[in-house]
Order: sequence, then C-alpha cells, then structure tokens
Amino acid sequence: MLKLYTTPMAALITCALISACGTAVQAPGAIAGDGGVAAPGADAAAMSDAGEPAELDAGFVPSSCSDNDECWFGAGCFRGTCMDPAVLEGRYERTPTTNDWHLVSVSVDEGQLLWSNEAGAGWDLEFREGEIWAGEDCPYGAQALGLVGTRDAIQGLVFLGETYYRMD
Repeated sequence: MLKLYTTPMAALITCALISACGTAVQAPGAIAGDGGVAAPGADAAAMSDAGEPAELDAGFVPSSCSDNDECWFGAGCFRGTCMDPAVLEGRYERTPTTNDWHLVSVSVDEGQLLWSNEAGAGWDLEFREGEIWAGEDCPYGAQALGLVGTRDAIQGLVFLGETYYRMD
C-alpha cells in the first residue's frame, strides 16, 4: 500500500516517485487506503509511538491542523483548518482610495503568498500562529491580517485596521 507523510516536503518527494499522485488525493471524509473512513475534522497530526508524524494513507487530505506542517501541497493552517492560499488571490481596494498603496493584489508565486500594491511596494504574507501575517519584509512590520467573509470565500482583508475589499 502506498503511504504518504504529513510534511509538505515528504508529500512532494513521494509524488515525484509515483506517476499519478494527483489522482490519488481525495477530499476529507473519503475512504482511506485501509478501507477506513477519514472523518471530517479528524486529527490530521497523528503521531507514531516514536513521536514522529504518523503515516497517512494515500487519498487522505487533512482538514484540521495545529500548524502548517500538518497541511499538504502549500496549504497553511488558518484557525485550525488547512486553507489553500489561492483563495486569497485577487485584487483588493481600500476605500476611499487616496493613493496607489490602497490598490492591492494578492498572488501566489512558487508557493509564496505575496501582497503588492500599485505603488510598487510588496511583501510576503504567511500562515503563522493560525493566522495570516504580513512578513518581516513588510514596511509596517510583521502583523496579523484579518479576513472578511469565510475561509473559502474571502471578501476582504483587514490590514492596519483598514478593510481592503475584493474587486474581482
């Protein structure tokens, strides 16, 4: 039976070793490789007796988490749930818009989440401590961002106490 590990690097290495890893992944709650059912919200960070991350059957995608290492394929741990950073991608605007710093794009480039504005400034965003943070390269310092909407349907981002609403 094919086994995958919970760390992103181990998952990527395992995928590189098999030809159809993309087709093996199923949604939470799907039947796991041993015939058991992986219940939604089940603990994705099971540990072996030796204290190492336990193996997960191919096809199980963790949905709950306590840190980023428990999420697969670039997802981050956001408030106890694995979140695909692609749901944040888009254009955002703070109103009233008084300068180009208020026109923002959030993108994912080679797995890195990025904030950039029309003024030409940009910085990393990251999943940290169960929240989304502006990285150390942010001119305003590292700090948590807020979200407007649900984790699957982001309507806006709150940065420096101001809401940037999704425009697309």
